[in-house]
Amino acid sequence: MNATHNSTETCSESPVLFPDAPLLPPFAVTLLLITVVIAAWSDWAAWRIPNQLLAASLTSSLFIATFASAGVSIGNAFLGGLIGFCAFLPVYLLRGMGAGDVKLMAVVGTWTGPSIAVDIIFASALIGGAWAVMLWDIHRGGILLWLKTKCIGSRWHVNGRKWSIPGTGRVVEQISRQKIPYGAVIAFGTAVIVGIPKFTAQ
Repeated sequence: MNATHNSTETCSESPVLFPDAPLLPPFAVTLLLITVVIAAWSDWAAWRIPNQLLAASLTSSLFIATFASAGVSIGNAFLGGLIGFCAFLPVYLLRGMGAGDVKLMAVVGTWTGPSIAVDIIFASALIGGAWAVMLWDIHRGGILLWLKTKCIGSRWHVNGRKWSIPGTGRVVEQISRQKIPYGAVIAFGTAVIVGIPKFTAQ
């Protein structure tokens, strides 16, 4: 009884849509979250996700799947990667996101396996959809126009110096280009499905 209880405490929570999916060990969750956080920051700052990051993370996930006793099997790692790649490939072909975003989701799938990958895909789609609607509404002069005209890019003069809200230049660029850093979207989706349950579990 105690052994079962302790083993559940050392792994992340089961995914939302597939409660019978394999639980991820804490070290795998940590490495996955490091991957998506770095990818999100890079995509936000430079509109690109480094291939070196993705290659290192992919190698680590497959190594762990092959030799670790807990977590995703090597077969499920490959299947999760395939599902992650195929899920966003049509969006890339329609020029809705970059190749780096597709590769990132594939790498995430190798860490999580197919079941949790599907949860992350759904969560990311919802987050990305809400983000896109917000940018579209601002761009067409809707109810959120004040974000662009009043808050985003606003500057104040304090003691003779100009101050602005950090990061707002990137948001203005997203509005003007109607482009979303999907690396950040996938990171949010991963955190919602894997990261938050892991670090809030008692």
